[in-house]
Amino acid sequence: METSNGLVGDTFMDQIQPIAAYI
Repeated sequence: METSNGLVGDTFMDQIQPIAAYI
């Protein structure tokens, strides 16, 4: 469960990073 949550967190960071850079 922790691994799945961590993976989701990494994916979220990967998605929000370019978005934050765009903003």
